[in-house]
Amino acid sequence: MIARMLFSLMVLTALFAVARAPDALAQAVAPPPPAPIGPAAPVAPAAAAEVTAEVPTLRLPLGLGSGSLDPHSARDPVTFGLCAAVFDTLYSYGPGPEPMIVPSLAKAMPKVSPDGLTWTIELRTDAKFHNNTALFGEERTRALNAADVVNSIKRFAIKGPDLGMYWLINGIIKGLDAYGEKGRRNMQVETDEDEVEGLTATGDSTLVFKLTRPFGGLLTVLAHPCTSIVATEAIDTYGDGLRVRPIGTGPYRLNAIAPGRLVILKRFDDYWGEKPHYQRIVFSDAEDIGLAATRFGDGKLDRLDNLSEPELDLLQPRGKSGPHLQKAGVIPEWTDEAGQYFMVFNMEDTVWGALDDDGRLLRKAVSLALDRALIIKEGGFTDKWARPAQEGLPVGSEFADLAQKHSLGALDAKAAKETLDKSKYKGGINPATGAALTLEVTLASNLFNRALVKALQEGLKPLGIVATARYVRGDYRNVVRTDSGQAFFGGWFLDSPDPQNFLQLLYGPNAGLSEEFCNTARYQSEAFDKLYKEFEGVLPAPENQAKRRDLVDKMLAQLAQDQPYVPLIVRKLAQVRSKRIAWVNEPRATYNELRHLKPAKTE
Repeated sequence: MIARMLFSLMVLTALFAVARAPDALAQAVAPPPPAPIGPAAPVAPAAAAEVTAEVPTLRLPLGLGSGSLDPHSARDPVTFGLCAAVFDTLYSYGPGPEPMIVPSLAKAMPKVSPDGLTWTIELRTDAKFHNNTALFGEERTRALNAADVVNSIKRFAIKGPDLGMYWLINGIIKGLDAYGEKGRRNMQVETDEDEVEGLTATGDSTLVFKLTRPFGGLLTVLAHPCTSIVATEAIDTYGDGLRVRPIGTGPYRLNAIAPGRLVILKRFDDYWGEKPHYQRIVFSDAEDIGLAATRFGDGKLDRLDNLSEPELDLLQPRGKSGPHLQKAGVIPEWTDEAGQYFMVFNMEDTVWGALDDDGRLLRKAVSLALDRALIIKEGGFTDKWARPAQEGLPVGSEFADLAQKHSLGALDAKAAKETLDKSKYKGGINPATGAALTLEVTLASNLFNRALVKALQEGLKPLGIVATARYVRGDYRNVVRTDSGQAFFGGWFLDSPDPQNFLQLLYGPNAGLSEEFCNTARYQSEAFDKLYKEFEGVLPAPENQAKRRDLVDKMLAQLAQDQPYVPLIVRKLAQVRSKRIAWVNEPRATYNELRHLKPAKTE
């Protein structure tokens, strides 16, 4: 949510700042941290790394955006990861490189009615909440029940639209949108007895969801940390204080917290599921890269995340490993960010948006003529920190391998000219006017966007097409919903591994919407929409994987044919990781890494 970073539409207004990742360790000098609070005795930040050798401890950087442990208002991947360790959801992702949804607090996959509108979910009631005598009295804990799920989802409807990820299921559950709107209007922080038609509990262990339309993607939302299940008593007692007093059923419980500076999680010994290996996880803020590097080299920090280029230069001057990396015996690793930047055509434009053969060839020629490497260079990146993109699904999405099959274009100047000359726009001339074609791009003014314009101008000049830019101020995302420009800049970072999370950006009915899932290209394809609608209604369960894969394959083929957008670049992230840890290989947008980490095997 993520990366939004976040897992939300990221149309950037100062993109040169992306040369450093959003949760890089180097930060401005921060004020003194508040006193740590939590259900256990306070632990001073200065002592965060000083844990006795007898207690297996994982030590990680906290990162930015992680000052809250309230899952229902979470927006950033760091917080999602923390919440995924403290709370459980109805469903989750199993470990492994391919996304696979498995039951968590639910006993099994949902029973879905033939019309796809009613979901019945049976709960496991052996899951217990973290110990808290203030909430649960002498018993200290209690078992999960269906009312906790109902109250958590209702709270998500109230908190999520303004602060969190509720847009993921906006309009899906009958009556829930109206309930959330009323709760926000009343500034509601406690649970109530108001009924929601589409969300009911039958006894302690059965849930019934009633949907407004078939929507298999609800399962991926129910596996996302934003729908974490919180104890009803915690909602009523702590309200917005949940951000520092989270009470869930997850494998770790909060031990201490100083928001933005320190989070200590301790293994919950009464956890109903597989126990995590580490007794504690200590997340601490590294005030500067020098301190972080020292701690990493001394074994007091197990990973340095999302390093910027200047930070990495400090760790390996002149490209050679510095003393801290040498001491740890590691080298930096680069991975693709789970998202991409792209340019969309205004598909309402009569020339550039035409869905006939001439329009398709015209857009394809632009994609083939565009030098993404020039965008990277002029945008302030180097080859190690970004790569050209041509795929129709971001890395980390399920079925992303299909995107390599359906390329949306890579630099090939000769093919670009040949493609254009097959259309009625040969030589870049519009036969309707006899003048050269002009592609006007509406952009916010920043270094990256100026690099995009330069690459367009240089790439399209040999084709006889003139590229121009119109720079605008204000809320760029709002501007592009109605602007008459012929192309716009955009970006997206995965909220979940579900391909629907990205492909909904091209779904016709989403054109012009103000929500996160706005179809900024205003792409209207009957063929694509039919495939998308069918895909949207298929439950992402193992037995449906072949069908879902086939539908994604066909949607990507349609996008490659119509070319409503041009992938530009994928940013790359650098990190160094301790050899003491057996790091897992799974999509970042599952957010479950902390549950699966364990020490590496030694000889």
